[in-house]
Amino acid sequence: MNIHDIWERLDFVLSNRRVNWVKTILFNFRTLPFKTACKLPVYIYGKVQFRTLAGKVDFQDCEPKRGMIKIGRHGDYFSIPNKSYIWLGKKAKIIFRGPCYMGYNLLLRVESGILDIGEFTGFGTNYRIICFNHIKIGRHVRMTFDGKVVDSNCHYVINTVTNQIKKNTAKIEIEDFCWIGNNTTIMKGVILPKYSIVASGSLINKNYKKEVVENAPLFLAGNPAKVKGYGFKMVLSLTRENEIKNYFQRNPENDYMIWQGKFEDPVEDLSVIFK
Repeated sequence: MNIHDIWERLDFVLSNRRVNWVKTILFNFRTLPFKTACKLPVYIYGKVQFRTLAGKVDFQDCEPKRGMIKIGRHGDYFSIPNKSYIWLGKKAKIIFRGPCYMGYNLLLRVESGILDIGEFTGFGTNYRIICFNHIKIGRHVRMTFDGKVVDSNCHYVINTVTNQIKKNTAKIEIEDFCWIGNNTTIMKGVILPKYSIVASGSLINKNYKKEVVENAPLFLAGNPAKVKGYGFKMVLSLTRENEIKNYFQRNPENDYMIWQGKFEDPVEDLSVIFK
């Protein structure tokens, strides 16, 4: 048995739905400064293939702590665990600004450019992140299963009338507290304003900040997505969510109403998801 066979066997034994310590150690010490890598701030779960780890990972606006970034973790049970795939190119950089959760069967391809992820942001299973330019994702964003965000067309198209070829990449910006439904595709040039909700199966392909009226959050749906409503927000607090769920169990025919004051939705209890 050669060294490659031993490595693969060790990888298989240690990887099944648990922290893959072989790949965790390799990822941290290949992409982080030595002192930071010793803290093991990034945990890799399950089976994963590294295409290349030539780029760098950085922590900004936060103190790196053990296991605060979880990549490939089995948790939402929307698909059968398989294998994640990570490609971090030589000119690529990933910035984490706090705890982050990425589900299993992840395709994380940052071939060049910057992937910037805010604190307490989570990605569901089978998610695809492909970055050639710049993808910036804010705080407390939920990117649910089977979705993808791609800041490039990956190929060039020529206009045969004008003989013009346009740039095939553009920055994507997803602002704080957005909720992206499953099977959603987010394309180059997109800007999603704070608290946007995107329905399942939508195609997001433009700057939606231009659609905002009186700072009311957007509800988007369709292919391509259009504004279907204003003023809706996702309930983020686990405490509030359980409170509402219990209410509907007791009152299945009634809506939950806020009769006095502003609806309080504390996000502090969300940290339990990222432990």
